[in-house]
Amino acid sequence: MRYSFPVPDDWIAGTDIIIEAYWTPSNTNTGNVGWTFEHAALGSGDIVNSTAFTTINATQAASGIDSQLTTTGTLFTIPNTNIASDGMINFRLNRNGAAAFDTFTGNVNIHMLKIRYTGKKVL
Repeated sequence: MRYSFPVPDDWIAGTDIIIEAYWTPSNTNTGNVGWTFEHAALGSGDIVNSTAFTTINATQAASGIDSQLTTTGTLFTIPNTNIASDGMINFRLNRNGAAAFDTFTGNVNIHMLKIRYTGKKVL
């Protein structure tokens, strides 16, 4: 899946943005799910090619409970050094089932995404 969104206008520069996925396993296997997360913060005039993106490969053990909702937590953190306040965040998240580090035998269902960031407090 691929998503993009503008950097929130109340985002505090110098803080990270975290994309947190909520997912469920399709069976009781406890193998590792292999994730690939690619991200870029792009602004007007930037060159958009493969070198603009940073790739994070991560593994996460399945719970062993069929259909139990699980979160990726902070696995997919976009560092503040890659973010411009007037930019767009572009990311792709996929399960890398063909990778050697993916040992989970079932399907994975992603149900929702949460975008976490530090914003300016409104009084």
